[in-house]
Amino acid sequence: PEEVFINNHVDIIVKYHESTEFDGVRVVGLEVQPRSLNLKSPEEVDCSASAPAQPFSMSDADELDLVYTYSVYFHQSDLKWASRWDTYLQSAENTSIHWFS
Repeated sequence: PEEVFINNHVDIIVKYHESTEFDGVRVVGLEVQPRSLNLKSPEEVDCSASAPAQPFSMSDADELDLVYTYSVYFHQSDLKWASRWDTYLQSAENTSIHWFS
């Protein structure tokens, strides 16, 4: 490839459902969103949504000093446990359940 980029951060979004029908919560979805952050050092870490984006290109330098980070967010969802696969099963024609087993 002519140019290679590195993502040094991931936002992990855990979607959960609460109901009076059961105790506790149920995880009904998970999203992982990669991005690159311009982190100056391991001591100065800002992973907020407003952190400055900085794509790291391997073609710019032979060596890069990178700080790898992740953030975890928990979002309440109205999606019920029984419907959690519907998004994937309806996303393409001829979808096969074997993809998910």
